[in-house]
Amino acid sequence: MEAGTDALEEAAVAEAEGFKLHLAKRRTSATGYEGVRKQRGRYQAYVNSGGRMVHIGNYDTAVEAAVAYAKY
Repeated sequence: MEAGTDALEEAAVAEAEGFKLHLAKRRTSATGYEGVRKQRGRYQAYVNSGGRMVHIGNYDTAVEAAVAYAKY
């Protein structure tokens, strides 16, 4: 990881204050977070609502996607 990437993740974690980041229930999760998957080199945040998958957004890091999932 580059120093810039570390700073971005630290900023995302600081932004998550007050929100609980949901760790994945499955050990096979590639990202380690619930509602976050890696797709084409980026991370997607999504939530299941009413039996449908709702796309929250695309992010550069898994932490940023996890923060978006936690805010949703």
